[in-house]
Order: sequence, then C-alpha cells, then structure tokens
Amino acid sequence: MTEVREPRTRNRGYLGAFRKGVVAAQAGRPRRQPYPDLRGGEHGQVVTWSRAFARYWLDGYDAARAASAGVAAEDGDRPDGEGGR
Repeated sequence: MTEVREPRTRNRGYLGAFRKGVVAAQAGRPRRQPYPDLRGGEHGQVVTWSRAFARYWLDGYDAARAASAGVAAEDGDRPDGEGGR
C-alpha cells in the first residue's frame, strides 16, 4: 500500500478532517463526509467553514483509496481535477 501524503497546511482542524477521511476509507466506510453544509440565512449567503472541512475530509478519503489501489497522486492533485489549495 502506498503511503498517504497529508496536505500542506498549518490548520490543525483541516489536518484532522483529512485524517478522519483517511481512517474512514481504510475502514471501508462509504464516501459520505460528516460535515453538513451550514450555509443558510435569509439569502443563503452565510459564510461557514463547513465546506472547507468537507473538502479536506473528501481529499483524505480519496487519497487513502488511491493509496490502497497503488496509485500515487502528485502534490496538489485532487480527484475533482482542480489544483492544490
């Protein structure tokens, strides 16, 4: 199995979300991230960090799945085709 490389960020919360995604993938859980989209308010424009945590969780999940398949992702590669952060 290929090692999962963690993202380059100093935000410990994001690293925690990434690691939880890795653990979920390694445990064989479905690809459903646990962070609900908390936007809402009168016009649906309330800013929250939930989408950032969800993205890091999904990145960790996908990185662990790729590692278990023997596929090494390059730095900054994301499964959705977008570059790094």
